[in-house]
Amino acid sequence: MRQSVAQRPKWAPNSLSKLGLADLVAFHGGRWSSWRGASMMRTLRRTDFAWEFLRRNHSYREQATTAEAEPQRWGLQFWVDPEAEADDHVFWRPDVAPTHVVCLQRAALDDGLRLNELAGVIAQRRTRGGVHVKLRGGLQAYVEGCEPCEPLAAIVPITGSFSAALRGVADLERILRGDVPPVDLTAQQSKRLHRMLRALDAAQAQATYRQVAAEIFGEEAVRRYDWRTSSIRDAAIRLVRTGRALSEGGYLKLLGAPGA
Repeated sequence: MRQSVAQRPKWAPNSLSKLGLADLVAFHGGRWSSWRGASMMRTLRRTDFAWEFLRRNHSYREQATTAEAEPQRWGLQFWVDPEAEADDHVFWRPDVAPTHVVCLQRAALDDGLRLNELAGVIAQRRTRGGVHVKLRGGLQAYVEGCEPCEPLAAIVPITGSFSAALRGVADLERILRGDVPPVDLTAQQSKRLHRMLRALDAAQAQATYRQVAAEIFGEEAVRRYDWRTSSIRDAAIRLVRTGRALSEGGYLKLLGAPGA
């Protein structure tokens, strides 16, 4: 009997067993298929990958559908549809993503930043304590106790996340100058995270480790060596296991969450 990497998710179709691996990944990872180009992969940020891993978490998908629990346990400020591809709809908690969420309060002087005058605003969500603003480049701002149209000043806590908060403020300054913050992953890091996502998608679609290896490294590379002792086999297993770990909470480390 063929060993399966994972049980079929509830949302997978009954005909999965009749499909080839490319079809399995296209179905279960179809949300990822539009991101698979090399040029797109180079522009992905930590926040993008964190969301991609989170929305592949079975428990998150179930809870997001019912919205019975609180999204904060997942590091989110609000529930997000797990079928949403773009990071634009995702608002992370400030304490979970100190590099990516800049905290703002009303400035003492009237010459402070006004977010409503900023061209890089993508989306806004309001809570009782303030307004969460999504900016381009994967950056967020949390305007606490006032409105985005008021003069604002950045609040940098002198805590363990001090350096992370400073990097967020530096990215905000770049946006103010009309620039886009630099991608916060190296090409090698992006490539490995991309492979983990592909491996996770294939595993969640009931692919075997051998099929995962063929999808990522190519069928020719898999056939070249004895599968039982092949280093490619070990690499495929590591990619699946690491992908699962990132989906099950490790994505918080990508965001720089303290203690994650």
